[in-house]
Parts: sequence; structure tokens; C-alpha cells
Amino acid sequence: MIENKEELLLAMEDAVNTAKNTFPVSDENEKAYGNIGTAVHWIVDCIDRIPFGRVLEEHKPLFGAIRCVNNCLKHNRTFIRAHKSKGADFPFDFATDLGPYYVWGSLDNVKVSKKYEKNFREGKKCYNEFMRGKGVTRTLVELKEIVKIYYRDL
Repeated sequence: MIENKEELLLAMEDAVNTAKNTFPVSDENEKAYGNIGTAVHWIVDCIDRIPFGRVLEEHKPLFGAIRCVNNCLKHNRTFIRAHKSKGADFPFDFATDLGPYYVWGSLDNVKVSKKYEKNFREGKKCYNEFMRGKGVTRTLVELKEIVKIYYRDL
């Protein structure tokens, strides 16, 4: 049983909503870096409280991918940002553009110490399969909803 699960869920919900409402002007948007990073952190914080034995096999790679992002954001100075903007170019073609949004960027240039290479390779594999190039908001919302399902039973 998680004593503060309602508070954790609320913090995660607020962080994901804030990230969703960050308007993508460019990749250099420092506000986006902070908002997306905070949402990633709260999602991982909630995931870390789910007993490992309860995590379904289908969710383990996605959880590994978001943990990889979180670790890169926290510990790796070569990982400048987890996102890149799409559709923020002018002129907008409103018939086909949904407006600007963020997608998960590449981890190819991230450097890790030898101590963490194996874990990083495994996390990067999951990241490339489940997150890279996909919409940040969509992924954060999907993860939030998955976590909420687990928390119903904790």
C-alpha cells in the first residue's frame, strides 16, 4: 500500500497537464525542458512505487524507456533535451498542420560512463522502440493513464 498515492497521482497529473500546455516555439524553449522533465520525473516516481512483480510484461519496455529519459535528464550533461519541436515552422498550413508539438528526440549522442553502459543500452533500445519520434504529450498521457490503472489496486 502506498500511503501518499493520491498526492503522487495529483502531482503526476498536474505535471503532465503543465507539459501538455507548453506551447512549442522551438527546441530551445527552456520552459518546455523544465515542464517535460518534471512530468517525466513524476511519472517515474509513481512507476517506482509499483511492485515490480505486478508490472505486466507489455508495460516493462515502456517503463524502461521513460526511466532512461529520466536518468538522462538527471545525470547526463550530454543529453541537452528530450524533445524537439515539429510543425513550428512558418507558414502554417492549417489544412494539414495540427500546429506545433514536441516529439521525443534522439539519444544517439548521449555519452555515459562505462559503469552505466549496459543499463543505458537496454534503456535506449526500449526508448527507440517505444518513444523516439513519437509525440511527447501523447506518450506522457499514455504513461499517466497506465500508472493510474496500477494505482487503483495498490
